[in-house]
Formats: sequence, C-alpha cells, structure tokens
Amino acid sequence: MNETREFAVLPMAHECDEALHERIKELHLIYRLSDLTQDPDWSLEQLLHAVAAILPEGWRYPDDACAAVTLAGQVFTSDNYRETPWQQRSPISVDGSAVGEVVVGYLSPHPAANDGPFAAEERSLLAEIAMRIGRFVERAWTQETLRHNEARYRGLFEHAPIAIFEQDFSAVKQRIDQLRREGVRDFRAFFDAHPAVVTECIQQVRFLDWSRASLAMYGARNEDELQVGLEILVPVGARRLFVDELVWIAQGRTAFEWEGINCKLDGKPFNIRLHWAAEPGYEQSLARVLVTIEDITEVKRLQQAMIRSERLAAMGQITAVLAHEVQNPLQAIHTNLELLSSALLEADEQEECLAICLSEVERLREMTHNVLSLSSVQPQAFSTVSIRDVWRKAQHLLSEQMRRAGVEVLVDLPEDLPPVHGLAEHLGQVLINLALNAIDSMPNGGQMRIAGQAREGWLEITFANDGPPIPPEHLARLFDPFFTTKPSGAGLGLFVSHGIVQQHGGDLSVANLSEEQGVCFTISLPAAAEQKSPIEASTGAARMSSRE
Repeated sequence: MNETREFAVLPMAHECDEALHERIKELHLIYRLSDLTQDPDWSLEQLLHAVAAILPEGWRYPDDACAAVTLAGQVFTSDNYRETPWQQRSPISVDGSAVGEVVVGYLSPHPAANDGPFAAEERSLLAEIAMRIGRFVERAWTQETLRHNEARYRGLFEHAPIAIFEQDFSAVKQRIDQLRREGVRDFRAFFDAHPAVVTECIQQVRFLDWSRASLAMYGARNEDELQVGLEILVPVGARRLFVDELVWIAQGRTAFEWEGINCKLDGKPFNIRLHWAAEPGYEQSLARVLVTIEDITEVKRLQQAMIRSERLAAMGQITAVLAHEVQNPLQAIHTNLELLSSALLEADEQEECLAICLSEVERLREMTHNVLSLSSVQPQAFSTVSIRDVWRKAQHLLSEQMRRAGVEVLVDLPEDLPPVHGLAEHLGQVLINLALNAIDSMPNGGQMRIAGQAREGWLEITFANDGPPIPPEHLARLFDPFFTTKPSGAGLGLFVSHGIVQQHGGDLSVANLSEEQGVCFTISLPAAAEQKSPIEASTGAARMSSRE
C-alpha cells in the first residue's frame, strides 16, 4: 500500500512542478512586456515588433509557437509566423473600441487541452497581454496627439502676426489673496492709495515665453532685451490700466480685454489692445496666462482722421445753416435800427425797437456760444470729475427757475458713483441743457427724476420727466443742429450736449418711457477707471455702441 501511494503522488508532484513552471514563464513574459512599455525611447511600432517576438516564450511549447499583433491595419509578427489551424486570438481595445488583435499559434499539432492545444491559463494570459497593449497604444496615441498639438501650437505661437506672451501671474494672485486676508475689500481704492503695491505687482509678473512678433512690436533685437519686465513696457501714465487688471483678478475674473498705452523699449508710446486669459488648468493659480497684444496705433490714427473729417463736414453743414439762421436776427436788428435812426418814433416805440435789438443780439450770442462749445473741448485738459458735484452746482443755478415752473426734482446719485474724466464746466452745461429741456416740456409743472448707476465700467445718468412723449418722427432728429419744436428755440442745446458727451467718450440717447408717461434722456460715460487715454477718448461712443 505504501508503494502504491508513493507511485500515485509522484505524477501529481510532477504536474504541479510543470504548472508552476508554466506560471513562472507567464509572469516572466508579463514582466518583460512591462519593461518594454516603460521605455520612453521606443516608438509604438518598435514596441509591437518586440511584443510579437517575445510572446511565444510564455506558451507551453515556445519553440513551436508564433505570434502576431495587428493594429489599425498594420501587422507585426514573430520571424516564424504563419497562419495555422491552432491559434488563440484576443482583441486590442482603445476607448471601448477594437483597434486590433493579438494572435498566438502553434506551427504543428499538440495534445488537446482546455482550448484546443492551449491551456485555460494561456487564454487568460493572452487577454491580459491584449489589455496591456491596448493601454500602451492609448497612451502612445494620446502622447502623439499632444506632440502634434504642441508642435501646431508652437508654430502658431511663434509665427503669429500679433504679440503673444505667456506670463506667470501666480505671485500677483498670492499678493492679492494676502491683501484680502488682511481685510482689503475695495481693491480699486486700495491700489489707488498704494501705488507702491501696484509697482510691486508689476515686478512680480514673470515672462515665460513670447512670440517673434513680440520682439518686433517692442523694438527688441533679441529675447534678452525683451526680459526687461513690465516696468518699462507699462509707462507710469498707463498704470491705471494695470490697476484694472489687478482689480479684475481680485474679482476672480480669468479673462478680460482692454485698450491702453504701452511703451517700446526706446520709450516711444503706442496704442494696444490686450486680451488676457488664464490657460486651462491654471484658473486658480494664474501660473500660466496667455496675453495677446495688438498694436492699434494706426487704427487709432485713422479713427481720429475720420472723426476730424466728420467733424469738419458737420461744421461745414453747421456753418451753412448758421449763416442762414443769422440772417434773420441781423435783418431784424437792421430794420429796427433804421426805425430808431428816423427819429419819427415815440418813446415807447423806441424802447420796443431797442428791446427787439437786444433780444436778437442775445439770440446771436447764444448761437455762437453753443457752436464754439463744439470745438473747445480739449481732452488733454481733462481731470477727474464727480457727477454729483457737477449736478449740485447745476441745481443751484436752476433752483429758482425750477421753483417758478413748479418742477419737483428727485435726485438719486449715490456717493459711491465712480468719477469720470472730463471738463466739469462742459459736463455741467449738458446737465443744465437737459434740465432746461425737461422744465420746458412741463409748462404746468411736474417731476424731474435724475439717477445714476455704474454698469460694467460705465457711468449712466438718466434724466426722466413727466412731459409728453416725443413724436416718433422727431426722435430721430432730436440731436440734429437747429432742429427745434419750440417757437423761440435755436435748436442747438441738445445738439451741443450730444457733441460734448461724445467728446468725453460717451453717448447721449433719448426714449419715451411709455405712452403719456414722460421722456428719459440717458448719458453714458466711461468711468474714470475705464477711461482711455486722451487720444482715445473720442472713440468711446463707437465702442459703447458695439458693446450694446
């Protein structure tokens, strides 16, 4: 009995040794395959050739085995590969789709096992190898796509016709976060009061990369010359625009656009349009920000030339109409002076003639004053102006007239309204003209409502009144020179007001509130923080129109 038991155990031990030997071969193959996929210098084709060459080593009869790997129409085989009746296949999948397969076969027949001549473990091994190849293929294709996109991006970056910068704003972001932790809430007011902090933030912006056009735009001969930092490129006079950037970053914005002034390396200023956007994945840290800059100096020059041309054309039209309008009061003055010189008039008739002459002279004076107002605005003389203060002075001048007309004034101009850049005297003239227009529209008294609000970098002031609605056919002509529906009006008040607002970079519009419920004039002006340089001021209305 003992001899029988020993005889039965010996074959079982032999089978276990053989099975263990097969598993070791399989593990060895898996390890080799892992080593191959970790080599960064191997291409996908090289890897698949190598895989096909080593696959037979993991099967029970390696000397009689052959292998092939197919991928996207390409076939990679061991040296001895050929089609045989004895093969195992397993699909290679990428993103859930079959893109190829792994094949292992024998060149001659062998004893039957679980799957033809193949063991069940070999089926599992083949599936594992196919899965690993699929992962490697997916990674290789992704890397190839990334390399292609990087090369394409680099080409676009280098040869773009506009200046492109890759910048690191992470230190700026950290400084702003620190200020917030220290209790800063109104960042614009803080930066206005602490210019040294603005300079510090400018110094913390790092240049990571730039396009060739950047060198040409700033007059740099090489990259070293361009690495001077923003302190030179952003002149002191344009620091206000950088403050805008800091405020927007503090507000959590990760993309914005503005126009302003930069300097070339030789100190020559030029107009720019800047687009600023955090790169995907860096929205929180701002460690990578893409900045594109366009030189729009020539565009601005052409805009100014067009504005001058349009202004000259308008002044020509005004001059022609003015010459016609002046004839009437001059004729009245001439006629009455002739009557006075005849010495045939009674005293009361002489007084009446003198009164007519004085009235017509005043009419001429007002007409010439209004026309001169159109050409006297000098943007270089602009200063920071509070609309609240301007209206306070205007209301004081008009108080007696409003009292006599029975007009109640409701004012809603909050203290935190942003200031604007301009001439207080001319903006006051606009407010007075609109108030007088409202008073004239309410001969029996009523309400005039004045309100202001900040909206997306603009200051809007509305003048609403209880007067009758403006006929639709008049709305389109309301700001035309010499257009008036008043018997004694010159038709220049609204025309001049519209011109002054435009010269301050804004717009003046009018609309009926609703049937029989009044009229509303709206003044839109760039807030002081958004106001562009004087050279750009007169183009603001066009920019605002496109924004709306």
